[in-house]
Amino acid sequence: MKRTKYFLTAFVLLFTALLSAQLKEFEVKESTAPAGIALVMDHPDCAQLVIHSQIVGLRFESNMAGIREQRHLPREDKYLVFITPVRQIITVKANGFIENQLGAAFELNAKERKYFVINERIGVVGSGKGSITLDSVPSGALIQIDGLPSFRERTPYRFRDYLAMNYALTLSLEGYDEVHYQLQILPDQEGNETLNLKANFAELVFTSTPKARVFINGKDKGETPLSFEGAQNGLKAGEYNISIERARYKRIEEKISLLAGDKEVKRYNLEPLFAEVVINSNPQGSAVYLNNSLLGRTPIELIGEDKALESGEYDLRVEPENSGFSILERRIKLEPGDVFSQTFEHSDQRRWLKISVKEQPVEAFLNGERNRLLEQGREILMTDERASLKVVFTGKDRDKYPPYNKELRLLGGEHHEEAVVFNAFRAHLDLRSDFHDVKLQVREKESGKRVFKGKSDSTIDLFPGTYTVSAKKSNFHNLNTEIVVNSEATQLFEFNPKFKSEKPKKAMTELLASSGTFAALSGATIFSWYLAEQNYTDYQAAVSVSEVERLRNATQKWDKAAQYLSVAEVAATAWLTRGVVNFIQIKKLEKEVKRIQRFDSRS
Repeated sequence: MKRTKYFLTAFVLLFTALLSAQLKEFEVKESTAPAGIALVMDHPDCAQLVIHSQIVGLRFESNMAGIREQRHLPREDKYLVFITPVRQIITVKANGFIENQLGAAFELNAKERKYFVINERIGVVGSGKGSITLDSVPSGALIQIDGLPSFRERTPYRFRDYLAMNYALTLSLEGYDEVHYQLQILPDQEGNETLNLKANFAELVFTSTPKARVFINGKDKGETPLSFEGAQNGLKAGEYNISIERARYKRIEEKISLLAGDKEVKRYNLEPLFAEVVINSNPQGSAVYLNNSLLGRTPIELIGEDKALESGEYDLRVEPENSGFSILERRIKLEPGDVFSQTFEHSDQRRWLKISVKEQPVEAFLNGERNRLLEQGREILMTDERASLKVVFTGKDRDKYPPYNKELRLLGGEHHEEAVVFNAFRAHLDLRSDFHDVKLQVREKESGKRVFKGKSDSTIDLFPGTYTVSAKKSNFHNLNTEIVVNSEATQLFEFNPKFKSEKPKKAMTELLASSGTFAALSGATIFSWYLAEQNYTDYQAAVSVSEVERLRNATQKWDKAAQYLSVAEVAATAWLTRGVVNFIQIKKLEKEVKRIQRFDSRS
């Protein structure tokens, strides 16, 4: 059995070597266009290859499937190949020949032509055998030799002791373009060749914040981070519809175009469709309602996509535990990605009451119930907006103080202090006089207790009863009288004390008047005498008759004036003194009569 296996292997190797030795090789040359020859284009949108060859059975292939049509014209030993205007490599094949390429890759425009001549190569590269090591990047590519279908090796591979000639090879690897290569083995030489394979796939990497599902052309490919790399996992060149999705986030959709050999990294930041909410209140513990649904009690923190609220508008209501604080309501709008954070301040809507009373002791009643805290001047909390307040004086003379009653209405948050004043059973008494600075005293008639001491033009408060009023003023008789106070209204009491004797004052007035008159007239007389004496001295010293006559007349005139003034002094003094004194006295008497009449009519 083993011998049979070895025999078959040796036979295959021998047959392969013999077959390789019998393969012929193409000789491809590019030629110029013949002059004066016009060709009719059957495909005007294509380019044309014109190949002259005596070899029968030539076949042409394109690595881009760009051959529209190929024809053989045996009479003309010519082949026509119509190709599309794309960049491509044209390979020529025939039975018993090693395939070859029509030069390097080329790209022709429509209606453009190229000419080639293909013949059988005579002879080999050299006699003998040689070796060469063929590798690829990446390695592992399948090696095939045209004309030897049984040869299937992978790079790196060492061609050892092969006939020295050119070999048409094809290298293929999944995810990479096939490579058609002419491997040349030189006689009695050791060589190395490395071919770079061109990838026909694209690499794509996805990342997102936060993680999300990736859909490619509608198919779920997994969660980010996600990568399509390498020949096995890469994507074919082309267009793809990408969708990045995560619950409660806005979906991202886009179309991307990938070329062979590309590597693209896509990074996404997903936009949330929710809003985070932080609500607190002062005081804490308030119930929070959104659209009339209870959300919880403060403090509330709805952070993260699991707890956050959907974006939109909400009716927000914050109700405190204590009914004495205000309820807050507002319309809020939550934008996607926002953080709504607010502390609500509840205003104190409780009502506080205290009273202040000048008179003590008292008893205070609120809505009919006695409240000792109010009596102590302390502040109390009101439960209702309206209340009835009553304050009663319980000290001495309590009968003279009526109860203080008032209906109260307090606003929310108000701290009200009620000033209690007992106004009833008292009357305002106005003490008036035509004389200023009259000293007054008011006493209770029964007890003799003084209730007022002061001056006229005063207003005092008195309890109902009988009082004695005394008035004093210098040079006037003292006045003592009684008044009865029995009304809560304002009362007026006028008084005028009578004059004392006027004789000392009258004598003093007459003396002053007489002295003043006498002094005035005496001065005038002395002045007249002085002038007369001065004229008499000038008269004795005169030196002319006319001057003597003038001075004598002047002297006689001033002498007579002095005599007349002496007589007038005596008469005028008596008359002026009496006249002035009598005038003053009469005026005072008229004023006194009027006052007495007015006082009598009111009494």
